[in-house]
Formats: sequence, structure tokens, C-alpha cells
Amino acid sequence: MSEINVLSEYIAPWALPKEDIPIHLVWESAFNFDTIQIDLPEDMILKEFFNVNSCDTKGQTINIQSLKSGNYFGFVTSTKNIFEEYHVTRDIHVKFIKKDEVIFTKIFRANIFRPYVTVQTPPTEITITDTSRFNDLLHINLKLTGFGKITLHSEVITGGEFQTKNAPLFQEILINVLTTFHDGGLEFEDKGIKINPEYIESQTEKYIEKIKMDGLPSAFEEALITEFRDWVGDESNRSELMNIVSKSLEGLLVQSILFHLERYPETNVSMPKGRPSITMEKVTEQIRMKFRYEDAIGNEYEQIPINITVINKTTKPLREHKIPVNIIWEIERLDPWRYMSNG
Repeated sequence: MSEINVLSEYIAPWALPKEDIPIHLVWESAFNFDTIQIDLPEDMILKEFFNVNSCDTKGQTINIQSLKSGNYFGFVTSTKNIFEEYHVTRDIHVKFIKKDEVIFTKIFRANIFRPYVTVQTPPTEITITDTSRFNDLLHINLKLTGFGKITLHSEVITGGEFQTKNAPLFQEILINVLTTFHDGGLEFEDKGIKINPEYIESQTEKYIEKIKMDGLPSAFEEALITEFRDWVGDESNRSELMNIVSKSLEGLLVQSILFHLERYPETNVSMPKGRPSITMEKVTEQIRMKFRYEDAIGNEYEQIPINITVINKTTKPLREHKIPVNIIWEIERLDPWRYMSNG
């Protein structure tokens, strides 16, 4: 009986859950056999063959009767499900059979990795006072274990339905302008990024007309809104209004640009809706958040819920405020090669 001389063997070194795993085997053509038997684990499926002329399938066993050419074949398999563990292995047995006797066995080991996001010491409460710095009020530490890219989606509720969208730019500008009108001192830290001044000027004109025509946030006191309308309608204040709106617009645009340049785990995490934030029109007792994430091929993983108690220590009515959710990432990068082992 001749012995097989394997010229090439391959299995994808790692894969995500449900991702295609290509496998092939090439040998010297002098090796004689009757059939090739493939035994797949229960939670894997066969998706495609290469160089196979005829075969039959019974459960998780595939018997190849003939090849199109005599000394190689390949196939593609994948797992059916998403696993709870961040790393699992599955052994795929390939057997060459001659006269009902197994004459050669090759075990291909599939290494399946999934991303794993967990909350490290989740925040349980935040306290709002008259002097709270809302930009620095809420921090959440997330840990990503694994490798590859994920997309993170966030949803927030302070009452009613979960919301996935951030406030429109105009609403943020309007809140900034009203707050500045009431308190004075609109300031944005200089980040060294400049926006085209002609663009800022043209957009500022549009937003001023919108401020004059559109409704104002109900969270502000009626007396303040009436006073503000009168002030906006006075043409002698136009220069100051232009300055406040243009400064607010430029500051918010710079913040938006910086968000996309921020080093979340650079190439590992994307957040298509931007950094999440909570718009509070009044003090609520609970903030509920949930994060969901998906991997590079669209597998969606379990949601991560976070419930935060809001403690109100303010002495005056709370105006509408946006509370950014500051996400601090810890990345545990796995080296897949140290898991590699083939039978």
C-alpha cells in the first residue's frame, strides 16, 4: 500500500463566528484511495466544494466518491452560531478510505474568535449640582477583548423609548446661544483646527434666520425666552449674535472633527453615530443605556445594559443640557498565533 505524500495543506488560521473557513489538501497523485470522508462538528456547515465531482451527505458526514482531477480537493465550511466564549476550536476530520479501511486521516483545527466587550466597573450614579461640569460628568470604561474591528451602537433612555440619534446641530447651537445669552462666556478650547471662515459666515446667516423663525426649547424659562426673542429682533445686537452663533458653530464642528480623529482603539472600534450623549430637559431619576456591537461581517452580539441613578443636588431649575458619554477603552489584543494547532 502506497503512503500519501502531502504537498500542501491549508485551513484559514482563524475566523469569526459564521465566517467562511477555506480548507484544502494537495498530495502526490500516486496515492490510491476509494473515497474521502469529511466529518464536520455538529455546529458547522459545509458551504462549497472545490474539485469535487460527486459526493453524498448524511448528517455531518460527507463522502466524496470522485474528484475532477486526482490529487487535490478543497471545501469551505463555517460555524452556524455565535459563541459565548471569545475563542473556541472545532476539529474537522478528513479520512481517506480504501476497501472500507481508513488509510490516512488529517485533522484540520478551526480556531474561531469573537470580539468581547465588557464594562469595567460600571458607573452606578451621577450627581448633578449647580456647578457640575456636564462634559466631564459621565465616564464609562469598556474593555474589548480579541482582535479585528467592531462597530459599536449606543442607545439611551431617560424616559419613554430608547433614542439612538444625537440632537441636530441646530439644536445644539440654539442651546449654546440661549445659555450664553443668559450666563455669558461661551468658550471652546483652541484645538488648532480652523474651519473655512466663508463657510462659517454663510451658515451663521442661515442659523440666525432659523433662530428667529423656529420654536425655542421649552426647557428654558418663558421669561428668558421672551427676553431672548426681543434681543434677537433688535438689529443693534446683530453683530453680537453673529459672533455667538459663529463661535458656537465653529466649536461644535471642530468637536465633531476631533471625534472622528480620536483614538478610540484606532482601527478596532467605529461608532457610526458618533460619541453618544444624553440630552436632559429635566432631572430624571434614572438613565438607562445599552450598547450593542457587531463584528466585521455583521454578527451582532449581546447587548450591554448600564443603569445609572441620577442624584439631583441643584438649587435651581435645570435648563436643557447635553451630557456627553465619555468612553474610555481598554484593549486586550489576543495573539491568534499562540492558539494555532493542527492535528
